[in-house]
Amino acid sequence: MSHVPITAPLEKIATQCVKHNEGAGDVMRRLYKQGGLWGFLPNPKLYLLLSISPSLTNTIFTQVKMAVLKARGKSNGVLGTFESFVLGAVSRAIATCFIYPLIKAKLVMQAEKTMGIKQCLEQIYKTRGFWGLYEGINLELVRAVCSSAVTLMIKERSQRMNRTLLVSVLSLFVGKVSQHPIKKVST
Repeated sequence: MSHVPITAPLEKIATQCVKHNEGAGDVMRRLYKQGGLWGFLPNPKLYLLLSISPSLTNTIFTQVKMAVLKARGKSNGVLGTFESFVLGAVSRAIATCFIYPLIKAKLVMQAEKTMGIKQCLEQIYKTRGFWGLYEGINLELVRAVCSSAVTLMIKERSQRMNRTLLVSVLSLFVGKVSQHPIKKVST
């Protein structure tokens, strides 16, 4: 959620540059003239709702990872590279299926900014039916799934490397402590 005030205005400026074939400076002046600082933040409620996607993805990933490790008899640990890639892909696919109607609403609202989230979703549903809310999901799945799969795979790999490094460093200190026994002080 903390990135929304930064990334949402940048996304709006980029979209407006393409839509109106204008430079960034011209778009920024026009947006400021039309709505002040709030003109740069398109529908903050929608962006905050969309920011749950990474949390949902990570929650699904963590829960399934724990179930896999528990089935193997390990209470904690990390998955292999391929396993974490596949699990990351599946986790993001599930999360995307849950939030895609909001992504679709965001895209429609960028083109027609005269409606709110609810009105936008209702309009899509009335004109195209339930499956209209999911038109275009295949491209979003390819983009999002690849991104999250690689990210979560790297996260697992980093976690394994950090654990190995920590154990190595601790063994160095424990080894030095055991080499120097405590001397008894004679009284």
